[in-house]
Amino acid sequence: DSLLLFLDGRLIRRRELSDRLGTAGDSPLLDILQAYRRWGVEFPRYLHGDFALGLWDAGNRRLVLARDTACYRPFHYWARGEQFLFTSEARGLFAHGDIPMVTNQRRIAQRLSRIPEMSGGTYFQGISSVPPGHTVVWERGRVTVRDFWQPCNVPQLRLRDPREYAEGLRSVLEAAVRDRIEDFSAVGSHLS
Repeated sequence: DSLLLFLDGRLIRRRELSDRLGTAGDSPLLDILQAYRRWGVEFPRYLHGDFALGLWDAGNRRLVLARDTACYRPFHYWARGEQFLFTSEARGLFAHGDIPMVTNQRRIAQRLSRIPEMSGGTYFQGISSVPPGHTVVWERGRVTVRDFWQPCNVPQLRLRDPREYAEGLRSVLEAAVRDRIEDFSAVGSHLS
């Protein structure tokens, strides 16, 4: 129905999403498309996992890019008028041929000074990175960058006894690990 999805990553807590959408939950890709149909460009706020995704809505001539909150997956884009290109690595954009490889001196100086980059700037002029927990919407030649996640929106854990916080942390960590290994039969670890 004129929607095209590009996904690098995976979703966790899929049952929670499918219950909210009223779907069978058989396909995370179909659930992402259904989430877009229901919530529009706000749909990434309902996704959990490590992902970088691009969703093209041909009917509305809208492209939505989104990146998970922990920024596990790189995601870069370049826009000029009616042209919009995106890829995981910035260097992939230079394969197009029309994008000049010009360094972003300000970003390099910030990095050398250990100043964090919050706006999505990269080491190349004209090439941007989708910031973690943000969407980039390209519509009618205009780019809009918005956050869909803020740490201040995470509910605070309030327990009666200070000793319960250790168990609360253990519970949250166990759920996070369980969510991420549910599709795997073996688990390995490496410490250095």
